[in-house]
Amino acid sequence: MKLDHIIDKAKKKALNSCCNYKISALSFNGKGELIFSTFNRSRFDKHGGGQHAEMHAMLKSGPSLKTIVLCRVNKHGKLLPIHPCISCKTKAQELGVKILTVHELLWQNCQKIKNVVIALLLKFAKNMT
Repeated sequence: MKLDHIIDKAKKKALNSCCNYKISALSFNGKGELIFSTFNRSRFDKHGGGQHAEMHAMLKSGPSLKTIVLCRVNKHGKLLPIHPCISCKTKAQELGVKILTVHELLWQNCQKIKNVVIALLLKFAKNMT
């Protein structure tokens, strides 16, 4: 799945949340295939409190889960910073699941583009001499 599709899907899913903090979690297997998507639940939906999107994803995705992409948006769909809480982070480590944020994915993509540009510039400079 391409990065822009992942981000669009994560943003749309997060906007489904009725919570003030609109958060989604996309679950991927080891092949990078999307296997589940969800959003955070209000603590008033049921007796006993709400549920973080990433915890819901870990409980529902099954044993093929390898990576969760976490996304937070405002009510207009603008990306906002997000990090998993210590409980969700601990559970993910126990399950061998990696949690990434949309911002981390964007940063990794920028680093890849930067490396390609540097390689092209070095090649161009070499050809100039």
